[in-house]
Amino acid sequence: MALPNDIRQQQIIRDSMRLKPRAVPQQVAVAQPNTVQVFDPQMLNVFTSTMERHLSALRRQATFLSQPFTTDPTKSILLRERENRTYFLIQNTGANSMFIGFDFQPTATNGLNLVAGAFAEPYQVPTNDIWLSCTLATTGILIYAIGND
Repeated sequence: MALPNDIRQQQIIRDSMRLKPRAVPQQVAVAQPNTVQVFDPQMLNVFTSTMERHLSALRRQATFLSQPFTTDPTKSILLRERENRTYFLIQNTGANSMFIGFDFQPTATNGLNLVAGAFAEPYQVPTNDIWLSCTLATTGILIYAIGND
């Protein structure tokens, strides 16, 4: 028995809306100048989990330091460059804003503004010089880790 056209069209639309498995290639060719490399998506998982294990081990083998500080407009605090710094967090525990600069002495116009009660925990750990300054006296705490070599 043949279906009327409008019912048949509704059935075609319904069938086309069903999820169908896609053919996903197991390997993707990655073109680079003068070379072709084959990229296996499963290798990304192996690489990611390996990197996570290495980073996790690196973080476990570190010395954490906690350093409260007070700064005022007449002085800036400098945390020297450390290649083996593996963690960094700064919290403004005072009532006034402070300014953070990476490799430069910050001012109110060019530094990262950390308002009272705020903290900064960069995803990527800065290993360069870290400067702290303010326009009014304030306090804070630095927590950072130095990897054990």
